[in-house]
Amino acid sequence: MDGRNICIVGAGAVGLMLAAKFQTHHNVFVLTRPYRLKELRSFPVKISGAQSIEVPPSTLRFIGPEELTSLPHDASFWLCVKAYDLEASIRELLPYWSTTNTVVVLSNGLGVFFQAATLIGKTSPVVRLCPEFGVQRLEPTHVLLSGALKTMLAGVSHQKENTALIREILTSCSVLVEEEKDVATAEWKKIQINLTINPICSILNCENNAIANNSKLRALATTVLSEINQVAKADGFELGANPEKRIIDSLEINGSNINSTLCDLRAGNKTEMDFMLGRFLRLAEDYDIPVPACRTLYALFKFLEDRALNPAPAWEVAT
Repeated sequence: MDGRNICIVGAGAVGLMLAAKFQTHHNVFVLTRPYRLKELRSFPVKISGAQSIEVPPSTLRFIGPEELTSLPHDASFWLCVKAYDLEASIRELLPYWSTTNTVVVLSNGLGVFFQAATLIGKTSPVVRLCPEFGVQRLEPTHVLLSGALKTMLAGVSHQKENTALIREILTSCSVLVEEEKDVATAEWKKIQINLTINPICSILNCENNAIANNSKLRALATTVLSEINQVAKADGFELGANPEKRIIDSLEINGSNINSTLCDLRAGNKTEMDFMLGRFLRLAEDYDIPVPACRTLYALFKFLEDRALNPAPAWEVAT
């Protein structure tokens, strides 16, 4: 097939969603752990919800780490891994990269791009991509998409051609792209949505639209948003004249979605909250800005996450 060579790193909901879209125009490889290869190679990748796609197992090339040397030399690498796995993934892949490989960072969190760029150094150009669509993995190869397939893209000034390459790949597959002037602004705008929605809905174990449908939750979300904007402003970033509209628009598009943080909690998995709300709180402390609503949400959330990761024995569970 003509087209770009793409390696998706991580076969989670976002990775499978992008792989299913990209395979229509490009040569797609999906890098995953060996224990998942048999399952992924045996069943079609299905996308349902806002779009309907089914990709036969023979179309996508699922590979393990031992097959990295077989990848085309100019493949772009799309890091669809959790923020807490990002450093380990980069260190594992770094020996296989060169200046011909553009690395795309998709993990949630503040400062994630700069963390990745520092590790990668001059080995490969790095681009930031913030997905703004909602996805849930219903089954190992079945992903539910809510809302438009929209992303926020940003890069650094001396690597404009690499940012343009990633934009070309996305738009060629009908993925909407909003390009930001700099990486930090893109991360702040994404975290603005993540921190307003994810902690509240995860603590309450509910869909995103609970905020839109309940006046008290809307008031809480507005307070959280105000705290976020104060810290962002102190950090040198104005997040738009009407940030509330951005949140409302997101809820209208992805209201029926279960956010990724809650999906992780329900599965008993570690979340990215330390890279989102945890890093935000450290920044607020650096600027000596009180953020009581965010601190309370973080404390409540960490209690729930600890319970999810370390469930109490049956005899300790209250009845």
